[in-house]
Amino acid sequence: MKHLIVFLLLIFSTGAYASSKSIYIVLSSEDAIYYKIGSQLKEHISNSSFPTEQISIITLDDKRFNTIKPNDLIVPIGSKAVEASYQYQSSNTIIYSFVEQELIDKINLNKQSGAWAAVTVNQPVRRLISIADSLVKSNYKNKIVILVSRNNTQLKHNIDAFGSLKKGQIEIVEIGPDDIVPKVVDKSLFNAAVLITTDEEKIWSGSNAKWLLRQAYNYQVPVVGNSKRFLKAGALISVYSSMEQISETTSLLVKQWLADGMLTSTGIQDVPGTIDINSNIAQVLHYNKNVLQTLEVDE
Repeated sequence: MKHLIVFLLLIFSTGAYASSKSIYIVLSSEDAIYYKIGSQLKEHISNSSFPTEQISIITLDDKRFNTIKPNDLIVPIGSKAVEASYQYQSSNTIIYSFVEQELIDKINLNKQSGAWAAVTVNQPVRRLISIADSLVKSNYKNKIVILVSRNNTQLKHNIDAFGSLKKGQIEIVEIGPDDIVPKVVDKSLFNAAVLITTDEEKIWSGSNAKWLLRQAYNYQVPVVGNSKRFLKAGALISVYSSMEQISETTSLLVKQWLADGMLTSTGIQDVPGTIDINSNIAQVLHYNKNVLQTLEVDE
């Protein structure tokens, strides 16, 4: 009888503990894509023992957003939700998701006391370098060119941290605020093996991106793009993380929080990546598509 009472107390105390916490998936807007992401996350999380009714999908206009309790978990989806949820950073555990790393750096989360993790849409530059290195064909044309804004010390640090390559040599081309990017990079493309795109919008957006891709094509230099949009624009390879991969990584962090009672994997989280190949560009640049399809993302 005594053991039965203890067992019942454990059940009720566990239930009370669970019911004292809620999970709020906060969407940046009412766009259908955000609801699709939110529903996908809720489905992943609901497979655990956590009560479904305690997982809420809300927008920033929902009154519940301003009544979140300190022990609730917040999962903001998209930039607007990330910026708005930042107000809770000192008291709540937050898993930021589907967000640009540039925004995470901007709000400077390292100065906050609350536990946090961020699942970004960005590709780690080491991943792009690793793939680019595998495309190098000769000792003469072995430069892997990466364009970097002059004041982007973080990107330079991440590139330097890669270490030695198997076949290629990294060349960083610094871009000043008043530089005409295609003119600056022209000499470097002459004997380059690969050109890598990065998250620097000032360099890789609009007419700049079009001119750079055209230049690379004219010099017969393959481009490794850091998002899916570059594939149709003329990159040989695009490396990106799919919506499903980002959702899965986010849900794993939520399950960790549920299982451990805290977030043990914190900071920026790497997401598994996907490689797509532009068959037409592969043929023009004399790359064997079957060989390219054996490339794997460096996790």
